[in-house]
Amino acid sequence: MASFNVHSPAAAAPPLTNKYDVFISFNGRDTRNGFTSHLHAALCKNQIETFIDYRIEKGGEIWQELVEAIRESMVYLVIFSERYAQSKWCLRELVEIMECKNKNGDYHVIPVFYKIEPSHVRKQTGSYYSIFAEYERNLDHGLVRQWRKVLFDAANISGFECNGRRTEAEIIEGIIRMGTDAIETIFLDMTQNTDELCISSQAFRKMPNLRLLAFADNKAFQRKKKRTNETLDLPTNLELPNNLRYIQWDGCPLKSLTTSWPSKLVQLSMPYSNVEKLWDGEQNLPSLEVINLECSRRMKECPDLSGCPNLKLVRLTGCNSLTHVHASVFSLQKLESLHVYACNALTTLSSEYCSPSLQSIVAYDCPNLQEFSVPMIGDHSGIHLHLRSTALKKLPSSIFLLKDLQHFSFPISESLMDLPTNFAFQISLSDPVEHKYDTAITLHKVLPSPVFQSVVRVVFDNCCSLTEIPESFSLLSSLAHLNLYRCIHVRTLPQSLKCLPRLEVLNIFQSDMLELLPMLPPSLKRLRVWDCKLLKTVLSTISEPTRKDEATFLFLNCNNLDEDSYGIILKDVIVRTELLITPPSSSGTEFENQEKERVFDCYTDFGEICYLLPVRGSNIHDLFDVHSTEEATYKLSVEVPRDSNLVGFLFFIVVSEEQWSCIEEHTWYNVSDLLGFGCECSLETCWGEKVHTESFSLLQWHWDQFYHHLNITSDHAFLWYDEKCCKKIMEPIRGRKGKDINDEKGSTSTCNNANLTLEFFAGVVNKLDAVIQECGIRWIYQNVEEEEGPRGRKSKRSIEESYEEEGSDDDEQEESSIPPTKKFKQSLLEPSLMLEGEEVVEDLR
Repeated sequence: MASFNVHSPAAAAPPLTNKYDVFISFNGRDTRNGFTSHLHAALCKNQIETFIDYRIEKGGEIWQELVEAIRESMVYLVIFSERYAQSKWCLRELVEIMECKNKNGDYHVIPVFYKIEPSHVRKQTGSYYSIFAEYERNLDHGLVRQWRKVLFDAANISGFECNGRRTEAEIIEGIIRMGTDAIETIFLDMTQNTDELCISSQAFRKMPNLRLLAFADNKAFQRKKKRTNETLDLPTNLELPNNLRYIQWDGCPLKSLTTSWPSKLVQLSMPYSNVEKLWDGEQNLPSLEVINLECSRRMKECPDLSGCPNLKLVRLTGCNSLTHVHASVFSLQKLESLHVYACNALTTLSSEYCSPSLQSIVAYDCPNLQEFSVPMIGDHSGIHLHLRSTALKKLPSSIFLLKDLQHFSFPISESLMDLPTNFAFQISLSDPVEHKYDTAITLHKVLPSPVFQSVVRVVFDNCCSLTEIPESFSLLSSLAHLNLYRCIHVRTLPQSLKCLPRLEVLNIFQSDMLELLPMLPPSLKRLRVWDCKLLKTVLSTISEPTRKDEATFLFLNCNNLDEDSYGIILKDVIVRTELLITPPSSSGTEFENQEKERVFDCYTDFGEICYLLPVRGSNIHDLFDVHSTEEATYKLSVEVPRDSNLVGFLFFIVVSEEQWSCIEEHTWYNVSDLLGFGCECSLETCWGEKVHTESFSLLQWHWDQFYHHLNITSDHAFLWYDEKCCKKIMEPIRGRKGKDINDEKGSTSTCNNANLTLEFFAGVVNKLDAVIQECGIRWIYQNVEEEEGPRGRKSKRSIEESYEEEGSDDDEQEESSIPPTKKFKQSLLEPSLMLEGEEVVEDLR
């Protein structure tokens, strides 16, 4: 049976984990077969989950079970009888009960004095006098004093006297009424078995102080089909108490909840329900602020809401039977948001008035929406207006007075050319509903228009008929963020992308035909390419790596990358890391200005260097100085090189695809904050320095779409550089020339050793236990002009010298004799034709 959690008025934030509503403490010899059994039956009849222990034999294991039951109950019925105090077991229960009550105001004690005067219990007189006289002679006085105190405290609480003046039936009815009167909140965990759920139409009417009623099921969307087959004993019309403020019923099977709604209702949330309508006519609900009927697929009509003047949010997302929204919703003076996206049958949104408080209308993915006639005015500037993936062919005339929208979405249409400059911060585009032609033709026409010259973010959402992004995309001089979501026929991005001076974020998701990424602009800081299975060529992730900046570049499930592209990506990791640790030559003003203009889209919790890409062969091994062995795949212990130019290290780990299967268990609609990885670093030097620090990151995956689980299809490598972590480790040893110390024999020696221990970890949030296949580090040195460095490290050279050496005949003759591993390292250093004017660091041991 689904469990009730009931809470008393004192509860400010009632817990939701209690197993029982009521715990009964009694002496079985006095009341087991009479009053207590009748009381228990009445509680069960009223669907109050009750713990009662009829066992006569007691023991240690039973006591632990009772303590747990006491702590998991909310109301305690203590049946004081003539021999209650004679049971040390009962007194121990009472001590535990009163401790719970004193620690937490949520707990409620109801004493019942069964054929005994309350004063006898309170003062331990009458039959209790002789009982405690015996205790005083034979037991510890401290324990006896504790028992006396809890009896006094409990007997001072207002309760019920069963002394023959009223029948037992009347007293039991009064106890039930007192318990229900005390209830302010009811929480039912519907993830439990609900086959036995039985609710009478008047069940809640008997609870006049009930303020919150919650039937919570965070997996209601998964049970949608199953729940229709369940046989639940539910009424067709519930009578709800007028004090009820909050109603939550996930997956409600009823077609209609009630005909008389509580006038003090503040929030109504019934997602994934079978509700067809809320009410007929106008309903006076002056306190109602939120209506959430998300994915109630049988919801046929939005009711008249004119009697809800304080309504702020109406969420009707995924109500597939909804054909229109009542015009009264737009007349609400305090309405802030209307969500009707993914309403397949919705044909019109119209009204003669629009709330001045309106902040967002979300109506995308409504394929039959043909009319939008809501009078928008200049005061609505700054709102979110989503109309993409609809049947609208022309821009609504009511929106031309708007400006500075936060987000505007619409199907690709020539009418976009009519929008003014500074119209929206972000524009999202979709295919027209009847996409019979390549929308690239239309896009080529509209891109030069004023509205796109000032836009900061552009999203292409499910543009299945789009075959290319026109070269004129370079006209978007203010663009900082570009998303391509399921543009399945786009094979490459425009070469002019490198000319966008402010582009910082590029996200590409499930573009099935994408084969090539062109050279990208130097301003880019975030690149995320996800499930582009045909992507083969990456020309470069940086075009002019001259700026000291952070970077996050992710290639998830891009398993078709060729060898050259893989090398380019690895090369970029090194170049960006080298640039990050190089002291800036300018005064710093340039970087401060860049920081102010940055469009943040953080996917890691540290702002350094982070790359994710599929594993190919042994290339990563060749790039790193130290990597793990088969015996210890997630730990390293290494001596730090004694080099004054050493400034840190680059981390890497490889995790198998099998480690990510548990991601499917996570939330269905927002796959974010899932991939966690890092390293615990411990440094110990021979001169006594000890440092412990940690590098940790969470990779986030934010897509405004449903049902997209993160699924890693091959082994992937994480490579990252954490400047703060490296500084903490290197600070004690950098520049130290060695220290003379005396050994046990009194002789002097020089101490140069510093040992670094690294322990890597990775996994999903709340389950960071993925098995790491490999790990390693690469030492990072400052770029200084010098000859052959330690361990063969070469100096930094100019690009011209690299070209001269590359073109020499001797190099061509010797190329065939170079070992494959060394050739790979050198290939990472060769200046690419796409990297004009840059300086390349050769230190890739």
